[in-house]
Amino acid sequence: MSNPGNPSPRNVTPASTAAVDREKRSERRVIVLVGLVLPLVVIAASVALMISWLPRLPDPVATHWGPSGEPDGFGSPWTAIGLLAGIGVTFSLLMTYTALRAVARGAAPSSVRLTVVFSPVFAVLLSVIIAGTLGMQVDLDDATEAGGVFWIFAAAVIAAAVTGLLVWLVLPSRGSNPPTPTPEPAVALEPGERAVWTRTVSAPRPVLTVPIAVGALGLVPVFLDPEMWWSSALLVLLAAVIALLLVARVTVDASGLAVRSLLGFRMLRVRLADVVSAAAVEVDPLAEFGGWGIRFDSRGRRGVVLAEGPAIQVERSSGGPIVVTVDDALTGAALLNGLVACAR
Repeated sequence: MSNPGNPSPRNVTPASTAAVDREKRSERRVIVLVGLVLPLVVIAASVALMISWLPRLPDPVATHWGPSGEPDGFGSPWTAIGLLAGIGVTFSLLMTYTALRAVARGAAPSSVRLTVVFSPVFAVLLSVIIAGTLGMQVDLDDATEAGGVFWIFAAAVIAAAVTGLLVWLVLPSRGSNPPTPTPEPAVALEPGERAVWTRTVSAPRPVLTVPIAVGALGLVPVFLDPEMWWSSALLVLLAAVIALLLVARVTVDASGLAVRSLLGFRMLRVRLADVVSAAAVEVDPLAEFGGWGIRFDSRGRRGVVLAEGPAIQVERSSGGPIVVTVDDALTGAALLNGLVACAR
């Protein structure tokens, strides 16, 4: 995917501006076609096929298979049809929106391309699984006669992988990744002077509701069956871990850059000797990193990405860039550069 960037003021001409606009419009059309239209065609065809099977399906149909490979859950075939349509369309819209937003923010072409590919891959995977498990029950008198679904899942994975490869090869690969950001001017420190900068960062409120939902869900098993207390305990523990990873304290001092959870657990650390330079950048967690938390992207960057907006990007001598989202990132990056200058 393209990344035309912003021409420098001295090179801006009506012709160059028009060329950039045309390239962006072309890229948006490709994103909508591959990320939305193609998956919707796959989903619509699968739904139409499933509806055509309705007169030949048992009622109820098998909707879930246990560890033994035998059906252990049953329901209306319309449940499967609605599930495919609802999840498939929602995911396609989300991926397309994410890709378009990434293009608008000037994200790396490889990141945009990967986001677009996910949409048809997921549509094929979901369609083969749901339509396949329903199709194997056509002309059965009783849904309990349905066999195992291992081969359907295997076929779904293969079909999705082939789809992803073909779409990746077909998508145009233009432009290059954004250049390394310009380091912030270093804070001037006197010999022997000490300085510390620290801020707390948290994920947005909608994301913070995830551990709450997981914790609430974790209470369900123990209410249904007291002997399932262990299941509830695991889910509540998972909710607690998620919550701890969604709020962090970022610190820049003489040891380098450190990110710790509220309980002091170290999530990330860059030693001062490993820092080449630091810069303040803008980050979109969903568009560039695919979500929130400890993340990595297609450009080789990794880090703690908890909020949209300013972030410190550290270029290292021993590996790829480290990104940490935090308010007042410019000050943190400038101090880190100042500490590096004093240490050399």
